[in-house]
Amino acid sequence: MTFESKFDIGERVYYWSVNSVRMLWGEISDISFYADKDGASSWLYGLSQVDVETDKPSFTRERIPEHLLFRERSDVLDFCMKLTENI
Repeated sequence: MTFESKFDIGERVYYWSVNSVRMLWGEISDISFYADKDGASSWLYGLSQVDVETDKPSFTRERIPEHLLFRERSDVLDFCMKLTENI
């Protein structure tokens, strides 16, 4: 059985931060595969927020599920629009 994630360690991506409730830029530092109690499985990524001024990862780290990671900034904005369109 082969498992492949959409993203790689060291890749820089945009992500929706649940803790900060905003879009951030980060670098993937680790990847894990998990299954919930209902048997659904997903990828979970450890990200270090990247400081846009120094272009270096900071000590701020979060665990983010795959559906909240995006390669393009516009994809994050589209995601947010879909979340709020019926509010």
